[in-house]
Amino acid sequence: NQYEHNFTSLSDGKHTFTGYAVDKAGNKNQTETREVAINQLFWCGEINQSGTYTLQNDISTTGTCFTVNADDVILDGNGYSITGDAGASDYGITNTGSLVNITIKNFGNINNFIRGIDLTNVNDSLIYNNTMSSTIAWITYAVYITDGDSNRIENNTIEWNTTGSDKSSYGVYLKINSGKTLGGNNITGNNLTIDSTNLNAFGIYLPNFGTSNSNTIHSNTFDIDASASAWGIYLPNSGTSNSNTIHSNTFDIDASASALGIYLPNFGTSNSNTIH
Repeated sequence: NQYEHNFTSLSDGKHTFTGYAVDKAGNKNQTETREVAINQLFWCGEINQSGTYTLQNDISTTGTCFTVNADDVILDGNGYSITGDAGASDYGITNTGSLVNITIKNFGNINNFIRGIDLTNVNDSLIYNNTMSSTIAWITYAVYITDGDSNRIENNTIEWNTTGSDKSSYGVYLKINSGKTLGGNNITGNNLTIDSTNLNAFGIYLPNFGTSNSNTIHSNTFDIDASASAWGIYLPNSGTSNSNTIHSNTFDIDASASALGIYLPNFGTSNSNTIH
């Protein structure tokens, strides 16, 4: 015969369980003790249901740490850190599918990943109050968002240094692909220290190939250093880009070649943008 038991309304936290079996002859056996965590995170893994998930300890990993697969998720680092092993395809936090209302906050450090936070087709979300750092020898990105709308990146401390030969380093990278109409992203109050030992360094880089409107970049502090060229805010436009606002940012830019606080190369249509 087959038996099962369902446990409902378990409290948040770590639970252990052991399975037992007895045959008709009275012989008894049991499984090893296993652990399951309810809405509290003790190790890397996938998040498949809406809810608030809170990290309970520092984690080191040899791959991608967290993959979010559901809407309406709060991922709270709770002051703890996740650390990668500098793998060429490893992300600290990523997602699958088109998602809304994702919050990533309060990580003590998201460290040593090729991309610290990598999100695709994620809208109406928040990246807040995280520390992020890297010194690995790849082209690296602290925050990499593709085709996102109405997202906020606020009050993060990013110290991102690429050390590899001919490798560039990016703080915040927001890409809009051809055929997409998106915008309303807000990058506010972040401290970005971005270095590239052997090539270029970018604080905020927003390449637009579609339509990108009404983005705001304000009150950020940039300390950008590169052996070649360094840019605080770099917004190359190959599509349509209107009504974007850049204001009240502070720049310290050093490079052996080009060193610019704000650079807006336009190869498409751009109207009613404001810098002050």
